[in-house]
Amino acid sequence: MNKFFDIDGPFIVGLTKVADVFILNLLFILCSIPIITIGPAMTAMYYVTLKMVKDEDCYIVRGFFKSFKQNLRQGIVIWVIMAIVGAIMYFDSKFMNGYYSDIVAISDNSAKVMGILVLAALVLYLFTISYVFPVLARFDNSIKNTIKNALIMSIRHLPSTIAIVLINVLPLLLVYAVPRAFILLFVIFGISAYCNSSFFVKIFKNYMPEETIVSDENFEINMEE
Repeated sequence: MNKFFDIDGPFIVGLTKVADVFILNLLFILCSIPIITIGPAMTAMYYVTLKMVKDEDCYIVRGFFKSFKQNLRQGIVIWVIMAIVGAIMYFDSKFMNGYYSDIVAISDNSAKVMGILVLAALVLYLFTISYVFPVLARFDNSIKNTIKNALIMSIRHLPSTIAIVLINVLPLLLVYAVPRAFILLFVIFGISAYCNSSFFVKIFKNYMPEETIVSDENFEINMEE
């Protein structure tokens, strides 16, 4: 019983990880305030949680800002791209819900086809945005290949992808539906990143040796592989 409360025991280790996740969540929120820096902030958070899951030595604050600085430009560009695509799909969904029915008339069949296409695009978007920043945190690559590889990985590892998307989306839906759940925002991002990192650590092993960082600008994943 005494070993349970030792400094290396499960209770203290678990409590330390909870504190680390809380600090990481706070760093993410603070660095996301300019909005445009959400991408590098998300990347930095995953950089740390991937190390935490693998029990690697990592100083939370130092590791976070190290990754934030290294991935600032790519993180911002990828975030802007994903935000623009997300906005386009949002307005497409509004169109499909009949917001512009008085302006544009479309047949029922056309509406169904467009609805299916918009839904498929939304699914692929959720897949990609769930992977792209963890991929950026783990692999050195071009922006194009980072987005491409994120999409291909998400499709190849579909069961894990579904779990990852649910871990990301369900808590946010809870906060949206229950105003009092707003307090969860102070822990939700860090917890989601930590839980998802347990999936990503296993997934990334399929594309690189355990302790190797891919630095080839031409690193691409082909669907035929």
